[in-house]
This record gives sequence, C-alpha cells and structure tokens, in this order.
Amino acid sequence: MYNNRHWLTDMLTGAGIGILSTQAAYWLYPTITKTFFRKRYKNIFVSPYFLKEEKGVSCHITF
Repeated sequence: MYNNRHWLTDMLTGAGIGILSTQAAYWLYPTITKTFFRKRYKNIFVSPYFLKEEKGVSCHITF
C-alpha cells in the first residue's frame, strides 16, 4: 500500500495464499514422503529456483 502500489485486497489475498499454501504443504508432506521416498535417506533437500530464463527444481540427497 506504500506509494499507492497495492490495494488492501491485494495484500490480504497474498497473505491468504501464503497461509493456505503453507498449510497444504504441512498436510501433504507425509503423503509425498511415503509415496516417493520409501527408503530412509539421511538428508533430503528439495528447492525450487527461478531465474530470468529458467525455472526448475533442485534435489540433493545424501545417502
């Protein structure tokens, strides 16, 4: 809302999407882990990345 760049509804919608996506991630995590990662690994790190011309997911697994 600073410098008339956003409306209050924009701010509330963004906050709502963030809260709902976090809740969905906590709810889906056990199911995804059981489905895709049946073996127990010591460390698993998955992160999305966004660049100007690239988008993707990076996955690091330590055995």
